[in-house]
Amino acid sequence: VEGTFDAEAPMLRAMRDDPLLADRVLIAEPWDIGSDGYQLGNFPPPFLEWNDKYRDDVRRFWRGDAGIPD
Repeated sequence: VEGTFDAEAPMLRAMRDDPLLADRVLIAEPWDIGSDGYQLGNFPPPFLEWNDKYRDDVRRFWRGDAGIPD
């Protein structure tokens, strides 16, 4: 469907199949604007995903923000 996430999109497939990228770490930041934009956990291997919610929680913990468990 046009405008929605597709784990088999031509660009993602081309990156997975590219021999120059075969020994590289491919990191996806799984968000985009739109109602279907947040796709954490939906990128296919070999992509790794940057988990922004975890990053933000760790940042708040190290800063000592209120409401973050010790």
